[in-house]
Amino acid sequence: MQACKTIRQHCAAGLAAGLLAALSFGNAVAHAAVDQEDVSRGHELFNSTCAHCHGSDAASFDKRTDLRRLHIRYGSKAEEEFWTTVNNGRLDKGMPTWKGVIPEKDLESIKAYVFTVQRSK
Repeated sequence: MQACKTIRQHCAAGLAAGLLAALSFGNAVAHAAVDQEDVSRGHELFNSTCAHCHGSDAASFDKRTDLRRLHIRYGSKAEEEFWTTVNNGRLDKGMPTWKGVIPEKDLESIKAYVFTVQRSK
């Protein structure tokens, strides 16, 4: 039981750090109200739906699938690229179309999470 509490505290601290990093990085999340519950929900949804290709916590060893690098790869178009890819997929690369499969609210939560873990380098 204590181990679970410690893990939850560690995850919460990591998410809080991610939120602060996102806010200081100046990305789209900084301009929107960030809801911690939405980010936490997005983190859970990401790890249960997306992690098998993009790595647990959006961290992949392959730079092409490491979603922490969206701002590095796409700059100010990162959010647009996120939505285009999620809605239309990249079937030639194995990315399915999620529009109509995953509810819009869940996709918003996943985006909220992904945009809190962006790297600047």
